[in-house]
Amino acid sequence: MRYPKMIGLMATAAMIVTALLGADSASATMLEVAGEPKNEKVTITASLKAGTTAVLKSTSGEILNKCTESHIHGNTQSPYKSTLVKGPVTSLSFGNCTKSVTVHDPGELEIHWTSGTNGTVYSQGATITTRVDSPFFEYVTCRTHTTQHLGTLTGTGSGHATLDVLAVLDCGAITSARWEATYTVTSPTGLGSVEGTTTLEVAGEPKNEKVTITGSLKIDSTTSLKNTEDEIGNTCTTSHVHGNTENPYSSTFVSGQITELSFSNCTRAVTVHTAGKLKIHWISGTNGTVSSEEAEVTVNLPFIGYATCTTGSGTHLGTLTGVSSGHATLHVKAVLDCGIIPSAIWEATYIVTSPTGLGSISTPGTTLEVSGEAKNEQVTITASLSSSSSSSLKDTDGFSQNTCTASHVHASTQSPYTGSSVTGPISTLSFSSCTRLVTAHDPGKLEITRTSNTNGMVASEEAEVTVRVPLIGYVTCDTEGTTNIGTLTGTASGHATMDINAVLNCGSIPSAKWEATYTVTSPTGLGVSA
Repeated sequence: MRYPKMIGLMATAAMIVTALLGADSASATMLEVAGEPKNEKVTITASLKAGTTAVLKSTSGEILNKCTESHIHGNTQSPYKSTLVKGPVTSLSFGNCTKSVTVHDPGELEIHWTSGTNGTVYSQGATITTRVDSPFFEYVTCRTHTTQHLGTLTGTGSGHATLDVLAVLDCGAITSARWEATYTVTSPTGLGSVEGTTTLEVAGEPKNEKVTITGSLKIDSTTSLKNTEDEIGNTCTTSHVHGNTENPYSSTFVSGQITELSFSNCTRAVTVHTAGKLKIHWISGTNGTVSSEEAEVTVNLPFIGYATCTTGSGTHLGTLTGVSSGHATLHVKAVLDCGIIPSAIWEATYIVTSPTGLGSISTPGTTLEVSGEAKNEQVTITASLSSSSSSSLKDTDGFSQNTCTASHVHASTQSPYTGSSVTGPISTLSFSSCTRLVTAHDPGKLEITRTSNTNGMVASEEAEVTVRVPLIGYVTCDTEGTTNIGTLTGTASGHATMDINAVLNCGSIPSAKWEATYTVTSPTGLGVSA
């Protein structure tokens, strides 16, 4: 007898290991413990949340099996800082189940950061057999052959992180099944993941703007829908997809609405009810993983009639192989929830006909925030020299050339408001109550790049100021190209602080050092987020 392949219980365990993963920088994922990134092996233990059960049920709601005990144990493995972090599950167990469960291979987990300290969790290589006592068969075997979306990791700065499993499983010859469970990460406490950023690029240039994408089924290929026993249910030789990305264009993932999804020249009728959305997560090079949300298609199948296949809150579809020139490729191999029929596998290869040179990259992520809320919009900033302080310009030997006790700056950010850095023109730059005359010819631009927490590095572009100095007369100091001038210490409430400690190019005199501390008077609660 053929045992169906069901991603079932094993998936749950896999999920738990997921906790192993995290993210540290915009270009990588890293695990963190108690707010501290861990570029090293982390051992994780998780158990089914007290008072809850792990449930395997059909999509119609029939309970197939449930357990009140489950434990997982695993370790992250090198590289501990990467696009995603993976780790083998060394122990996976289920107890107090209504029917027997045997774990053949606990598999491994990987996680992608999504927001805050949270992440999405995937499993691969896990195999579990569970007894179901169906009228047609006694046991089913569940596997995660490729990367299977399992659920979410809700991280925390202290206490216990949570793994919520909510997955549609590949159940082979039985009805598609849903795996539902909630695990508590008992060790380490304070487990979480940190930020990573995806940006689409066209011809090698990052696009922090809307990108319109058109794709067609690869010539001389087919798109097929078949059950997990490799029995073909339907094939089509023509298929097209068209959609646009939507703001934010640089984030954990880039998503957008599919405006057109069509299938034709099919062996049986296919009707697209809802095209849904696509999500792209960068993984390496110019490549990304692709997921679908809220798509719904009805397919005519032999013996059964019509079956409706859907992608719920985020079904893993396949991979985007990006290019710097020519046509990118979308390889689809996904397990779909098709309701009354066995879980179905959709396979296809699409060529991205427009734009040419499409790819995804990982970019440093910077967004200004006000009172803890990220602002993907223009922010106007006003700052003044801090009370009872002065702005000094002195040569690199420490000899003071000029001091001012009053200074003001006014600037506004400009689009893109989320990216590797946030920039904007300075409309006002003034100095007064100075020991010697200071004239601002060009206030230039301000650039802020996130460094950690709500803080950032501040740079100046193309500013030019003339200062009178003793013995020499007038000298002009400027920020050629982009000059790092100091740091922004952000805050969720009250006034942020800008500390200036910069070496300026002052032409005829030795390079001069500018030192000052500014208080950001508006907006209050200014900070920098990922």
